[in-house]
Amino acid sequence: MKVIHDYSGPFVPNLRFENLSKKALIKLAKVYSLYALMIHWGWRQVIDEELGEAKEYEMWKENWLRVGPQAAERIAKTFNIKERNVIGFFKSLQLDPFFPLGRFVVDYEIKSPNLGIMTVKRCPALLRWEPKGDTKSIELICSDLEKVTFQQYGRFYHPELKMIPMKLPPRQSPDEIACQWEVRI
Repeated sequence: MKVIHDYSGPFVPNLRFENLSKKALIKLAKVYSLYALMIHWGWRQVIDEELGEAKEYEMWKENWLRVGPQAAERIAKTFNIKERNVIGFFKSLQLDPFFPLGRFVVDYEIKSPNLGIMTVKRCPALLRWEPKGDTKSIELICSDLEKVTFQQYGRFYHPELKMIPMKLPPRQSPDEIACQWEVRI
């Protein structure tokens, strides 16, 4: 079968991922990641409208605490990530659809297998909330949710993995990094 670069041609009844070109697969991965984020934000809005902001946040956090280790395990298995340390954790984050390449701009620095620095240079949530002056959402997400949920996700790679904030919002300027974390075991 001919390799498909886009789907402007005829309908393919038995379409498979293997029929898509590398360029098409990259586009599809980006759309899937955005779609996952849209579903995530959509259910949060429904919960907020039905049960209120406090309950929505509580359920959001609980969801990530439950799903994080399973997602980490699935990514590790799928991509053969063997390291059970900071390196494995960073590899997994690079592939996670909720922390997508390109949408977030992140630098990872490995000091040792058990110590690394994660610097988020571009964060879509921060770019969304800063112009609105929404300091409440920024504080909840950056000071609470991210620390515990990243840490829970990382526990698949090591039960004693810790996320230690080095710099969190608010920022004085959009030119500053979004946040920075020391990740250690």
